[in-house]
Amino acid sequence: MKASVGFFASIPASLPKMVIIGEMKELGAVSGEEHGKLVRYLRKYSFDRVCLVGEAFRQWVDAADGFRCYDDVDELITALQERLVSDHYILLKGSHAVHLEKAIEYL
Repeated sequence: MKASVGFFASIPASLPKMVIIGEMKELGAVSGEEHGKLVRYLRKYSFDRVCLVGEAFRQWVDAADGFRCYDDVDELITALQERLVSDHYILLKGSHAVHLEKAIEYL
């Protein structure tokens, strides 16, 4: 995940960048710690929008981050319908169990 985010951040872009990351459900016992590390890593970048999907992220995000947290993909989809996304480069990545593919048609 860190490599994907870092690579995405390094791509020169004329449009704003949006990151949508789903919970990494396959991590087991280290899940909490790894989600925290990812949130700290995301803070290093100036993405226009950051959407985190899954309860594992919520404890790590501060209001000052400007990151948006959603419990599940359906909640994300509702938010995307309310605040449309256009003219953005988008990184969409997460465990298949989160079903982020459902959100693609709303981007």
